[in-house]
Amino acid sequence: IAQAASLPISGSKAKLRERLVACDDTNQFGYVPDKHLCGSKVGPEMTVSEIKSMCQQQGVSKTGNRYELVLRLLNKKFGATNQKESALKKQLVGDALQKRVTHRLQKLHKQLDNKFKWKSSFKYDRSIKGGRVSIDCPEKEVVEQMFDDLKETKGKLSKTFATDEDISDDGLYGKSYRFGAQANLKAPASIIWKDGKLSFTFKYQIQC
Repeated sequence: IAQAASLPISGSKAKLRERLVACDDTNQFGYVPDKHLCGSKVGPEMTVSEIKSMCQQQGVSKTGNRYELVLRLLNKKFGATNQKESALKKQLVGDALQKRVTHRLQKLHKQLDNKFKWKSSFKYDRSIKGGRVSIDCPEKEVVEQMFDDLKETKGKLSKTFATDEDISDDGLYGKSYRFGAQANLKAPASIIWKDGKLSFTFKYQIQC
C-alpha cells in the first residue's frame, strides 16, 4: 500500500503504519482501531461496497478483496504498478496456473448446476432453451489456459462454439439426474471475458 501511494517503504512496521495514517490518500481506507498509535483510528470505517463504488467512479475493476481494490485506486491516482497483481501473474505458471484453472472451472460448473436444478416441468418439456452464467475471473492468463482459439478485441476475450462437441471438448458439460435424465448443453454457445468477468451463454435441452 505504501509503495502504491508513493510513500517511503523503509523502516519498521510501526513506521509504515504511521505513514499510512498520516497520508490522506491511504488514511481514508483504514477501518480498524490501532492501539499502537496512541489510540487513534486508522481512518474512517469504509465498507468494501463503498470502496467498490469508488472503483466504479474511477473506472477500475471492482473485483477482488479490500486490499486489491485499494491498490487499484492508488495505482490509478499515482500511476504506480500494482506489485501484488504483477507478482501473482508471475506465479501463475505450471501447477499454480493449473490449480487456478481447475478452481475457475469448478465455479463455472457450480453455476451451471444451479441453473439446471431439477424442476417438475423438465419431465415433459423437450424444447431447447437459452441460458447464461457468469463468474468472477480477474486473471486473463487463466481464461487463456481454459479455452483454446480465443479472439481478443479491445481487452475482451471471446470464443464461439459452433457444435455441441466443441463445448464438451473445452470441458463444459450439463448435468445428469437420477433415472437417466440429462441437461445437455447445445450449440451455438459462447464464452466472453471482460473486466474480470467470465460469462458463458448457451442453449440447453432436457432429455429423459
